[in-house]
Amino acid sequence: MGMFDSFYGKVNCPHCNHENMVEIQFKWSDCLLLDYELGDTVSCAPKGIYIETDDWEHGCEKCLGKFIPSVVLRDGKVIKFLNNVELENIDVGNLPDVEDKIAKKEKYMRDVKWGKGRTKETLDFDLNPLSVGDKIIALEHEWIVKEVYKKEIDDNYKHAAWIRFRGAFGRNQDIWYIYKVENKEIGERWIEVEDRSPTFSMYHEERIGNMIVSINYDLNEEGYIVTKIG
Repeated sequence: MGMFDSFYGKVNCPHCNHENMVEIQFKWSDCLLLDYELGDTVSCAPKGIYIETDDWEHGCEKCLGKFIPSVVLRDGKVIKFLNNVELENIDVGNLPDVEDKIAKKEKYMRDVKWGKGRTKETLDFDLNPLSVGDKIIALEHEWIVKEVYKKEIDDNYKHAAWIRFRGAFGRNQDIWYIYKVENKEIGERWIEVEDRSPTFSMYHEERIGNMIVSINYDLNEEGYIVTKIG
């Protein structure tokens, strides 16, 4: 199959007008499994107007009608997602510009609002473990630590070597700290902190922090040993 990058965007069904999220894979860029959305720029894209059309028909998730999605780039910047009927009837040269990285900015602000997702903030790993009552700044909110856990790979697990290998290129050590936290407006969340080097994001954005904020957390995940330490 090989490596590829993907365009992700919303396309209206030409049969019922339902908005569908689509993925269009392509192989003329970095091919690092990067995700490009509305407002993103592909550095190696052709100049001027360029249209990438999927090779496959998509089925509408509502009416099951078939359509073929396309994405329009101007000077490498993603400016529009269209279905095949729209593409035939629109002057792509006159499409309006969009704000840089608008889709990722909107996604980040939704994550900030709901208090979940990968952070832009980094917590100095050497400060871990924190103590109950300490504060963590994550997703632009202040969280109070209520419980503290240490997470390690279970060496007796049959796929332990694979877990280590999978994280070897972005993680400095195989230890995580898990915090049950609370924010007075949002409520309780879980924050996982890893010894993660700031690396080029797989999602092609600036969320290079070393924390993930989750609504729920599996303390009994297979392959790991989690110990409560505070």
